[in-house]
Amino acid sequence: MKPSGEDQAAPAAGPWEECFQAAVQLALRAGQIIRKALTEEKRVSTKTSAADLVTETDHLVEDLIISELRERFPSHRFIAEEAAASGAKCVLTHSPTWIIDPIDGTCNFVHRFPTVAVSIGFAVRQELEFGVIYHCTEERLYTGRRGRGAFCNGQRLRVSGETDLSKALVLTEIGPKRDPATLKLFLSNMERLLHAKAHGEHAHPGYLAEVGLHTTEKAPLPPASVLPSVSPGSE
Repeated sequence: MKPSGEDQAAPAAGPWEECFQAAVQLALRAGQIIRKALTEEKRVSTKTSAADLVTETDHLVEDLIISELRERFPSHRFIAEEAAASGAKCVLTHSPTWIIDPIDGTCNFVHRFPTVAVSIGFAVRQELEFGVIYHCTEERLYTGRRGRGAFCNGQRLRVSGETDLSKALVLTEIGPKRDPATLKLFLSNMERLLHAKAHGEHAHPGYLAEVGLHTTEKAPLPPASVLPSVSPGSE
């Protein structure tokens, strides 16, 4: 199923409709770049750890998204993963703010594993108004908007009603941090989940609502990694 470019089933346009449509179109454009680069040779660098990778495509996509948005919305602020890693301030204020992860799954991207996405979030007054995730290789466009639900390629998504952890499907990912405190926290949480006999699975965040995933377990992440994956007001 290919993305329709908008959520046909969603209610009438809201106050941030222009921003939402800009995010959708930029996610699709960025996805084309990432999809082409997936099988090409890459220049790979590390950031905070040997598992925290960045490529020239991360920077290219991030620069494209920011430059296009800044031209259209010059008063808006930005929190972007690679800029933050390079020392830019990562502060979420009350101003309209774009939160960008240019390649969600850079480690997969480096190894040519096709589970990669571009993630764009938009917050106002420190609350997320919408999130857009485009799974580049499967051409799945996930969107979530405050009070208007979540969609995949225009089809409505709904969260699971499961309340029993032993019957729940749980997403697990350690993330790039490998310091002793993070590892201890992650392994402790994993042990608790195993004792609770929760079902286990590792999947991309975009699948959360679509496959009926019930909860997530992950080490703490900065806003640029977390917020774009949230679906505001999903039902």
